[in-house]
Amino acid sequence: MNSNVFEASHFNMVAKTQFGLEEVLSHELTKLGASDVQIHNRAVSFSGNLKLMYEANLHLRTALKILLPVAKFKAESERDLYEEIRRMEWDKFMDVDGTLAVHASIKSNFFNHTQ
Repeated sequence: MNSNVFEASHFNMVAKTQFGLEEVLSHELTKLGASDVQIHNRAVSFSGNLKLMYEANLHLRTALKILLPVAKFKAESERDLYEEIRRMEWDKFMDVDGTLAVHASIKSNFFNHTQ
Protein backbone atom coordinates (compact mmCIF):
# COMPACT_ATOMS: atom_id res chain seq x y z
CA MET A 1 0.00 0.00 0.00
CA ASN A 2 1.23 3.47 -0.82
CA SER A 3 2.44 5.12 2.40
CA ASN A 4 0.94 8.46 1.25
CA VAL A 5 -2.49 7.01 2.00
CA PHE A 6 -1.53 6.89 5.68
CA GLU A 7 -0.46 10.53 5.72
CA ALA A 8 -3.42 11.86 3.70
CA SER A 9 -6.27 14.00 4.90
CA HIS A 10 -7.51 14.19 8.44
CA PHE A 11 -11.01 13.05 9.32
CA ASN A 12 -13.12 12.86 12.47
CA MET A 13 -13.35 9.73 14.60
CA VAL A 14 -14.91 8.72 17.90
CA ALA A 15 -13.40 6.35 20.44
CA LYS A 16 -16.00 4.68 22.67
CA THR A 17 -15.07 3.85 26.27
CA GLN A 18 -16.50 2.91 29.65
CA PHE A 19 -18.00 5.58 31.93
CA GLY A 20 -15.26 7.29 33.93
CA LEU A 21 -12.42 6.51 31.52
CA GLU A 22 -13.05 9.42 29.14
CA GLU A 23 -10.23 11.59 30.47
CA VAL A 24 -7.72 8.73 30.47
CA LEU A 25 -8.69 7.94 26.88
CA SER A 26 -8.27 11.59 25.86
CA HIS A 27 -4.70 11.54 27.24
CA GLU A 28 -3.94 8.30 25.37
CA LEU A 29 -5.22 9.84 22.13
CA THR A 30 -3.20 13.01 22.64
CA LYS A 31 -0.04 10.91 23.19
CA LEU A 32 -0.70 9.12 19.89
CA GLY A 33 -0.92 12.48 18.07
CA ALA A 34 -4.68 12.97 17.78
CA SER A 35 -5.93 16.51 17.28
CA ASP A 36 -9.21 18.21 18.20
CA VAL A 37 -9.62 15.84 21.18
CA GLN A 38 -12.95 16.39 22.97
CA ILE A 39 -14.43 14.43 25.87
CA HIS A 40 -18.06 13.25 25.69
CA ASN A 41 -20.29 10.83 27.61
CA ARG A 42 -18.53 7.45 27.33
CA ALA A 43 -16.63 8.63 24.27
CA VAL A 44 -13.85 10.89 23.04
CA SER A 45 -13.96 12.52 19.61
CA PHE A 46 -10.76 13.36 17.76
CA SER A 47 -9.32 13.83 14.31
CA GLY A 48 -6.40 12.26 12.56
CA ASN A 49 -5.35 10.37 9.46
CA LEU A 50 -5.60 6.70 8.52
CA LYS A 51 -2.30 5.93 10.22
CA LEU A 52 -3.66 7.31 13.51
CA MET A 53 -6.84 5.25 13.12
CA TYR A 54 -4.77 2.05 12.86
CA GLU A 55 -2.51 3.10 15.74
CA ALA A 56 -5.54 3.91 17.91
CA ASN A 57 -7.00 0.46 17.27
CA LEU A 58 -3.69 -1.18 18.17
CA HIS A 59 -2.49 0.87 21.13
CA LEU A 60 -5.40 2.40 23.06
CA ARG A 61 -5.98 0.56 26.34
CA THR A 62 -9.21 2.30 27.33
CA ALA A 63 -11.06 2.41 23.99
CA LEU A 64 -13.73 -0.19 23.27
CA LYS A 65 -13.93 0.64 19.55
CA ILE A 66 -13.08 3.37 17.07
CA LEU A 67 -15.98 4.75 15.04
CA LEU A 68 -15.91 6.75 11.83
CA PRO A 69 -18.97 9.05 11.82
CA VAL A 70 -20.85 9.13 8.52
CA ALA A 71 -23.23 12.00 9.38
CA LYS A 72 -23.78 14.69 11.95
CA PHE A 73 -27.06 16.45 12.66
CA LYS A 74 -29.10 17.88 15.50
CA ALA A 75 -32.27 16.05 16.55
CA GLU A 76 -34.59 17.39 19.22
CA SER A 77 -37.23 14.69 18.88
CA GLU A 78 -37.61 11.10 17.76
CA ARG A 79 -39.21 12.41 14.56
CA ASP A 80 -36.20 14.65 13.82
CA LEU A 81 -33.90 11.69 14.30
CA TYR A 82 -35.79 9.45 11.87
CA GLU A 83 -36.15 12.24 9.29
CA GLU A 84 -32.43 12.92 9.26
CA ILE A 85 -31.61 9.22 9.01
CA ARG A 86 -33.99 8.86 6.04
CA ARG A 87 -32.21 11.76 4.26
CA MET A 88 -28.85 10.03 4.39
CA GLU A 89 -27.48 8.54 1.18
CA TRP A 90 -27.17 4.98 2.45
CA ASP A 91 -26.13 3.61 -0.94
CA LYS A 92 -22.72 5.21 -0.33
CA PHE A 93 -22.17 2.81 2.58
CA MET A 94 -24.10 -0.38 1.79
CA ASP A 95 -25.98 -2.17 -0.96
CA VAL A 96 -29.70 -2.90 -1.02
CA ASP A 97 -29.19 -6.31 0.65
CA GLY A 98 -26.99 -4.92 3.43
CA THR A 99 -27.95 -4.73 7.08
CA LEU A 100 -27.45 -2.00 9.62
CA ALA A 101 -26.83 -2.21 13.35
CA VAL A 102 -27.33 0.79 15.63
CA HIS A 103 -25.71 1.16 19.05
CA ALA A 104 -26.64 4.28 20.98
CA SER A 105 -25.24 6.01 24.03
CA ILE A 106 -27.49 8.91 24.97
CA LYS A 107 -27.32 11.82 27.37
CA SER A 108 -30.23 14.09 26.51
CA ASN A 109 -33.34 15.84 27.77
CA PHE A 110 -35.14 14.81 24.57
CA PHE A 111 -34.37 11.08 24.59
CA ASN A 112 -34.71 8.97 27.71
CA HIS A 113 -33.83 5.52 26.27
CA THR A 114 -31.47 4.06 23.66
CA GLN A 115 -34.08 2.07 21.72
